[in-house]
Amino acid sequence: GRGESVEDRNTSQDGAGLGGWFRELVETLPLVTYVDSEGDERRTLYVSPQIEEMLGYPVEAWLGDPDLFLRVLHPDDRERMHGEREHQRGRDTSRIFRVVARDGRVFTVQSERVVVRDAAGRPLYTQGFWVDVSDRVRIENELRDAQKREAIGQLAGGVAHDFNNILTTIAGYV
Repeated sequence: GRGESVEDRNTSQDGAGLGGWFRELVETLPLVTYVDSEGDERRTLYVSPQIEEMLGYPVEAWLGDPDLFLRVLHPDDRERMHGEREHQRGRDTSRIFRVVARDGRVFTVQSERVVVRDAAGRPLYTQGFWVDVSDRVRIENELRDAQKREAIGQLAGGVAHDFNNILTTIAGYV
């Protein structure tokens, strides 16, 4: 309440402290959070447990295998993502790509990543999250397809109307 110091507020809830609250928040959000090292030897330093729920690979696999991301990346997105990763090294990024779960399901994820820097501006590590946008992308694609079909229908209707006018004109001369 009022009069409590920040330290009191951060530790008053069952002694968990802000760190406990933060961990609970990060590990219950409907997205995957991660921290990666920055530099030539990129590796995952932390990944939230939601990664296993989404892709079927345990946290330990992500922490122990620096190439796991490249293996779960959808084959059709690998070349583009490899080029973007190299080009955007040391930069904050926002990307959409597909990943393949251990059971073969394909997810489209939006990845937001920020580079954390030291006082001199040198990159220390990256923090980011993945959110499953598969349903949104599917709905956008369905809407785009419906709009295309509607446009084709209008075009066909216009052509049929024009053709009918031509036939009527010709029939008037016969």
